[in-house]
Amino acid sequence: MRRFFRKRLPAFLLTLVMVMTLVPAVSAKSSADLTYEVDKGDSVSFKEREFRDLYRSEYSGDPSYVVFTDYSDLDDYGYLTAVNYYDKTVSLSESDLRNTWFYYDSHDVPKNMDYALDGLTFEANRRADSGTLRLKFEIYDADGKNYVYGTMDIKVGGGSGSSKGDITYTVKPGEEVTFDDEDFVNAYDNAGGSGTMKYVVFEKPSSDYSNAGTVYSRYGKRNATSFTRSELDDYKFYYGDSDYGDYDLDELSFVADKSFSDSIEIAFTAYGGRGSKENDSVSGTLKITSSKSASSSKGDITYTVKAGEEVTFDDDDFEKIYENSSCTGSFKYVEFSRPDSAFNNAGTLYSRYGKRNETAFTRSSLSSNKFYYGDSDYGDYDLDELSFVA
Repeated sequence: MRRFFRKRLPAFLLTLVMVMTLVPAVSAKSSADLTYEVDKGDSVSFKEREFRDLYRSEYSGDPSYVVFTDYSDLDDYGYLTAVNYYDKTVSLSESDLRNTWFYYDSHDVPKNMDYALDGLTFEANRRADSGTLRLKFEIYDADGKNYVYGTMDIKVGGGSGSSKGDITYTVKPGEEVTFDDEDFVNAYDNAGGSGTMKYVVFEKPSSDYSNAGTVYSRYGKRNATSFTRSELDDYKFYYGDSDYGDYDLDELSFVADKSFSDSIEIAFTAYGGRGSKENDSVSGTLKITSSKSASSSKGDITYTVKAGEEVTFDDDDFEKIYENSSCTGSFKYVEFSRPDSAFNNAGTLYSRYGKRNETAFTRSSLSSNKFYYGDSDYGDYDLDELSFVA
């Protein structure tokens, strides 16, 4: 029935229906922005989960479909690709988006019209101007009554390497933290690097490095190699494997000195390009922080997560902050302040993510609850059941 009204009503009746269905827009509860970055000639896929989380910030359950309402600059920057009922990828320009739906559940896609939200991708033109493409959209429920309005910014860059990619690791004094080569790939991609990242070169660290710890390749294994301040910048550390020479990036780790209690920063440059080329670069900073760097009045906790994945909170991290701050008695619970607006674009905090009674927290609801150490028999939620999904 919804399809009949949408496609076959006479023009004057269709106008009436549009006016009637636009009335609830006045009471739409919120808007939220999604942000993506892509280099010219490259593509970026949208994440279903982000649309779902925007919808769940206002309504329960899963959304039904997404409609783009303003896309006037799309043809200037590129085009969209989407998967249809026959599992075929189709290219979509501005004119193709008129009265087109993208279904959250791919099984709902009808024959010969509309597309799945899963797999929806933006393809940037090779000769597009650098700038930001803004797309406006609405996320609807199955009845088409409740919806959430949002905007999407797609930053189209030139892969100049002028942006920075930053990575943060936390390590306990005297212990080891292993580097994840995917973190460097994400830093490269997010800062506008083109093609595929190939390797990383570190700059010579500051003198603080000597007192903080040591970077190793294959620490504790056969052929373990340590790098002094003067040696670290002499090598290339390759993504994937080091068949090209030097060392594997994912076999690097930092072993903190037993007295390490602050943080150090090591600048790096990630090189890459399309195919076998290595003609693009992105600068960044690797920050390594001691888990004992909390002051007497403030405690900091750092987690690292890959884009689109989950990082689980450890309630013992919060207990250590409490104890290191010289508080008395036993640590009981945590309250979070309301996050700033960047929270909406970064991800979502969950209790029991992917499990029964899963709960997502919006900016406003996060600050309204207590998260208990041990268990939540006192009320609200368990601290060790919290996680952040990027």
